[in-house]
Amino acid sequence: MQRVAGNSGVIMVAKRKVAPGRIHARAIVTVDVSDTTLTIELPDDTRVVVRSREWRQTSALGGLRVHAR
Repeated sequence: MQRVAGNSGVIMVAKRKVAPGRIHARAIVTVDVSDTTLTIELPDDTRVVVRSREWRQTSALGGLRVHAR
């Protein structure tokens, strides 16, 4: 699926807030969702994989923040 990052660089995927950062604000990002991971492809060809175990708590993953609801 594709999402447009908001002004603050945040997208919503699977009821989770994922923040690639302000540098990606208003950019279209592609997200591949599986049972255990979110793979986020950013416009600058960066690929970030977030494991579902890490969704339960706020964590910093190389500048990517994932917030559980």
